[in-house]
Amino acid sequence: MYEISRSGQFINVQAEYPIPFADKLFMNASISQEVRVMNTQRAKEIVTLPTMVNVTYDGVPIYIQHVDEKNETARVYPLDKPEQERDVALTDLIEH
Repeated sequence: MYEISRSGQFINVQAEYPIPFADKLFMNASISQEVRVMNTQRAKEIVTLPTMVNVTYDGVPIYIQHVDEKNETARVYPLDKPEQERDVALTDLIEH
């Protein structure tokens, strides 16, 4: 089960999931994380930064290669599969 709330450009995701302990489902844990939906300006900043920024697409960590301002898309690839380049909508990218 999860709950999503939005405040400005931030999304708060609250999730509960069972934690296996000693071969039994011991308890439910609750996690909460604030994330940012990507916009053109921030994506362009990330491309120019000398350090990696934690960005995901469909829950997969990605690297942003290029930002297309006109189409509001980015050329990205999964960090562990650089051969799988694709163009995605900026709004589908999440900064953690």
